[in-house]
Amino acid sequence: MQAQAQAPFKYDQEWLDKQPLECGERALLAVFAHFGLPKHMLDLGCGQGHLCKLAAKLGVLSVGLDIALNGNQEQGDLCKLGWCDLTQPLEVRRGFIDLQVPDGQFECVVSWETGEHLPLAGADTYVDNIVRHVGKGLVFTAAEPGQGGDGHINCQTHEWWREKFEARGLMYLADATEQLRETWRWSTGGCTWYPRNCQVFTRKGD
Repeated sequence: MQAQAQAPFKYDQEWLDKQPLECGERALLAVFAHFGLPKHMLDLGCGQGHLCKLAAKLGVLSVGLDIALNGNQEQGDLCKLGWCDLTQPLEVRRGFIDLQVPDGQFECVVSWETGEHLPLAGADTYVDNIVRHVGKGLVFTAAEPGQGGDGHINCQTHEWWREKFEARGLMYLADATEQLRETWRWSTGGCTWYPRNCQVFTRKGD
């Protein structure tokens, strides 16, 4: 008797929709594993705040800002989310004055796959906003040319972004970048843009 051919397995839409979120969470855990658990973290371009919520569960005071959020939202004592246009000058301490963050600078700043969604005319202000809040370290990713994706209007090379950060006083950490990329290659699953676009920076002198 001939065996009946089975239909190929298909993941349901709910599972597929969760993958980028879970990839991002695994990516953040890898950041903490490499560089230690920070006292506070800022996520610029945070979406719905999933990374901040995860960090808060680990005891990290976390702030997330995104234009897709509806006003300021309290997510417990350690997680605060708010609306923000990243192409306009930003000082987080003005919107969250109760935060115990020295000089409005955070030990860890992340901004992942955000810059490509912002217009070219706002790129310098976006970078200024990031650098202004980096107290110690920055982990940055942005879609490169040809990557594809929805709403990508300003895809630039890694070097293009790197030069902007270095011109503003941050130092690119090549070894730390490659080490994190290597971990992300196996920890972020199908979200291959994370390891490909990863760049790690610190303030000069740290």
